Amino acid sequence: MYTRPFARRTAMTPALCFRKYLWLWLLVGARGAAAQGWLGLANSNYAGTNNLYVNPSALADSRHKFYLNMVGADFNFYNTYLQLDLPAPARGFIDGSRELKREYLTEQLSGGTKFASITGELRLPSLMVSLGPRQAWRSPTGCARLCRRAT
Repeated sequence: MYTRPFARRTAMTPALCFRKYLWLWLLVGARGAAAQGWLGLANSNYAGTNNLYVNPSALADSRHKFYLNMVGADFNFYNTYLQLDLPAPARGFIDGSRELKREYLTEQLSGGTKFASITGELRLPSLMVSLGPRQAWRSPTGCARLCRRAT
């Protein structure tokens, strides 16, 4: 029996097919978007170097004498088209003990404009040292952000 050299040996499941085309749709039809994540942490006096991205002057009023951020990551996906209705807590689907089925996704057919947004952020190591009541020093820090939006 002849088989093509690069033929798939396993059938593509509906979930795998959905994920493949969702990513393709987001990447091809995406436009730039900007947003700020971690606002619950970033607005606090106890945020250390995490408040640099929202208000750099807040570093001088930090409640920490020393703050070391090793690494931080944030990932979000929002949309007004698909709704995920899980029959059980999400933990089982995340750790792989339960299978995610296509029936759990429902389309929102309200007739309005639909959009999807995906954001990700990676914060690299940074250090903050308090020098006095209203002074602080921080090491140079890095941040990588990815934002995509499709309408």
